[in-house]
Amino acid sequence: MIDRRYRLEIHLKQSDDSELAPLIAMEYQRPIVQISPHVVELAFSFDELDSIIPSLLRFLKATFHYLPKIILEPYEDTNWEEEWKKHIGPIEVGSKFLVCPSWKELHLPNRILIRIDPGMAFGTGHHESTRLCLEWIDRFVTSNKENLSNISFLDVGTGSGILAIAAALSGFSFVTAIDNDSEAILVARENAMKNQAQRINFIVAEPEVLRGNSFDVTVANIQANILVRMAQVLAQITRKRLVLSGILREQEDSVREAFQNIGLHWRETFTMGEWVLLDFEVVGTTGFEPATSASRTQRSPKLSHVPT
Repeated sequence: MIDRRYRLEIHLKQSDDSELAPLIAMEYQRPIVQISPHVVELAFSFDELDSIIPSLLRFLKATFHYLPKIILEPYEDTNWEEEWKKHIGPIEVGSKFLVCPSWKELHLPNRILIRIDPGMAFGTGHHESTRLCLEWIDRFVTSNKENLSNISFLDVGTGSGILAIAAALSGFSFVTAIDNDSEAILVARENAMKNQAQRINFIVAEPEVLRGNSFDVTVANIQANILVRMAQVLAQITRKRLVLSGILREQEDSVREAFQNIGLHWRETFTMGEWVLLDFEVVGTTGFEPATSASRTQRSPKLSHVPT
């Protein structure tokens, strides 16, 4: 049980321009909010204090290759939702997407508006790993716009649902989003309704539950060690393209080799800051064909047996 909220101040070098909240959220799987460039808020119980701080110091040193100064102090009265609003603004991603919090009124012509608020689930679109995925979706949609009604999409570790929502609003025929956190799935469903993103099947599940189904495109934006552990099942449930993100630059080689070793063909690496996205294709597959009514029926995965 969370019995106190702490204000954590992390002092990085001036040359480091990193979004600390998503970095720490991915590592510790708990709600963390960045309220200024070097100040984040996180919640944990007093009993966790002795374990969290040493672990956090090790994580920061491994990430930044030096030990930043941290200041930790409890506080009671900060309205962190109002603090979010001061520092989380709209961003344009790629040529198509505009990610905007609900308290901002902004519409840009020729951009797909995605409303996502900071919250319990990871994925506001501000972190490099999420932006890499959105930019990949943008490029893929541009290259396959005539065929999208024949292409299914799977979002593994959906968090806030932002990637699934982007895929649905872009026109993918059938979108499935999974996460092993039931709270994340609730948030993702709410975000999908807020964005009027139809045809998304949200499932509380690990990828193993989807064995027997296959998806034309799978995107997994999660930690590198988890991606490697899931390599076999991700390959088994992917029909043509597998996209991996949430990978630091120094982890790229080991992740790429793990997926090449099970027979996937590495196409390209995209980088942003300290993060990379790896684009794979299933060996022996070809491009995406224009849809027919028969192919649409055949390409809809059968998920009636999957718990929701």
